[in-house]
Amino acid sequence: MHMRTILRETSVYIHLPPHRRLLPFYGCSASPTSASITLGYCKNGNLYDYLEAHPEATLCQRDDLSLRIIDFGGSAIDGDIPLAAEAEGYFLPHPPPWECTKDTDIFALGSTFYHILTGHRPHQDRAPQDDITASFERKEYAADLQDLLISDIILRCWKSEHRYAVDVMNELIPLMDQFRPEAKQDDEKNEKKVDSQSG
Repeated sequence: MHMRTILRETSVYIHLPPHRRLLPFYGCSASPTSASITLGYCKNGNLYDYLEAHPEATLCQRDDLSLRIIDFGGSAIDGDIPLAAEAEGYFLPHPPPWECTKDTDIFALGSTFYHILTGHRPHQDRAPQDDITASFERKEYAADLQDLLISDIILRCWKSEHRYAVDVMNELIPLMDQFRPEAKQDDEKNEKKVDSQSG
């Protein structure tokens, strides 16, 4: 990792308060020629590799498989320019200057949901010479989007119809509630009740 990005990541961890969705930050050391950062250990690695190795896993599983947000090395903070930009498929088409905004973050969030649910990036089936950003600009969306449970939410992220990330969360909460163990138990009780009344 480039020394500049390590120092930027350190600045972000110092700036942010501790949170259960962030890795613990244990410190940073630097010399004129190198820098290192010490963070909490993720024994299960990243989500993509974990789901590849455990195809039977679901996002509802527990056993401390809760997600953490990582890799702030390209972030903008306190007026600094960002050191990285979104990858193709996560980049909201817009004219320069290519600043990070709420809209660009929410667009990338939609692509992240899509990637988690399908196992691949948006438009990954396109030929290398195809311009994925131009496809989004033409409102051409992934063919398998409609197969996803949260396709409407992802599409609204891509169309910049959400003003804030909390709006996305508020749409997800009712769906998440359906998959909680208590909700499943209630459904089973209701099914048994219907069966007994029909019998």
